[in-house]
Amino acid sequence: VWKRGDRLVGGAIEMDESWPEDTQPQWMVYIATADCDETARRCGELGGTVWHPPDDIGPGRCALLEDPAGGAFSVITLRRPEAPSP
Repeated sequence: VWKRGDRLVGGAIEMDESWPEDTQPQWMVYIATADCDETARRCGELGGTVWHPPDDIGPGRCALLEDPAGGAFSVITLRRPEAPSP
């Protein structure tokens, strides 16, 4: 995870042995959304493809989508950090 101050601005995943052998390193754009599930549903309605349905991951809930022209991107609803106990 990359941060600027306290703000999350990016991240990277290590491509270990769990990835298929022929997978090439790549960048993925993540777009923050208020509701990952609704965004994925609308993508399908508007002619896009949901390649990986909404799922919970470390920083929030995300989905892998493709626009009608073939552009792949992910959407994510970031989890809010819990306030410390008094």
